[in-house]
Amino acid sequence: MKSTGEVMGSGDTFAEAFFKAQLGAGEAIPGLTGERKAFLSVREPDKTGIIEVGRSLLALGFTLCATRGTAAALEAAGLAVEHVNKVYEGRPHIVDLLKNDEIAYIVNTTEGRQAINDSSVIRRTALSRKVPYATTLAGANAVCMALEYGRGDYGAAPSGSACRSKSMNKVPMTVAGERSLREELDHLKSEARPQVIAAIAEAREHGDLKENAEYHAAREQQGFIEGRIQEIESKLSVAQVIDVTKLPKTGKVIFGVTVSLLNLDTDAEVTYRIVGEDEANIKSGRISVTSPIARALIGKEEGDVVVVKTPGGDVEYEVGSVEHL
Repeated sequence: MKSTGEVMGSGDTFAEAFFKAQLGAGEAIPGLTGERKAFLSVREPDKTGIIEVGRSLLALGFTLCATRGTAAALEAAGLAVEHVNKVYEGRPHIVDLLKNDEIAYIVNTTEGRQAINDSSVIRRTALSRKVPYATTLAGANAVCMALEYGRGDYGAAPSGSACRSKSMNKVPMTVAGERSLREELDHLKSEARPQVIAAIAEAREHGDLKENAEYHAAREQQGFIEGRIQEIESKLSVAQVIDVTKLPKTGKVIFGVTVSLLNLDTDAEVTYRIVGEDEANIKSGRISVTSPIARALIGKEEGDVVVVKTPGGDVEYEVGSVEHL
């Protein structure tokens, strides 16, 4: 729509439509050719989801750099990543890399006043350098899909990337995972959203908005809240909720089961529950169904031996009990 600056992309797939819409809006599409670097820095709840985004970006030819916490999550998943300082951690930091034109794409989700303040500086610099920027994992996934479509010479739909499968097909999720997302969504809509609206209104009363730090911080927080609401609603819309307690117990490893493993090299025993990507938390014994160990386990039975490829080499496990809890 010319009067409002809106464009519409149409295509046989979401990837094609989104790619065309971005081009129509005059937005830069990063990383179609050549060596490009992506900067990733996400809030704690997004550290599991950013792993698949990182894998997709590496497959698209990017190199990765990330702040300390995000880099640790990526490295734990076996992804190569360069460490970079946050703005307050000292130079050289991410803004320096942006000014040196070393960054082609940014994924940055934030929470907390310090992170929001840093994000504001990064966004302003990215805008002036015309660097594409995603503020939600859903947005980052959409860009991955568009990039794969564009890399295919504007032809067929994307072929099998993690981003495509998450957005185009049903995504498995446990009952507890769905409940957690719905509770977060309810909190954001019923409490966080009204609170930030009230904070913006209060900040407006302080006068000049140009130098009003409280106002800009509240607006940044509002952007995060609305982005997170959209992200959760998107995830729930494609969720396939699986209640493993209602499935027959066959002794096979399937999504949702709790499985005990014996490390044949060290005799150490571990127990994992196989869950959806957004539910994974290795410290709590929950591993993503897309993780290397879960992929190796799916379909195996009690007593089987599986080989899991890790950054430190192959590890052999014997499958112990398989429980539907």
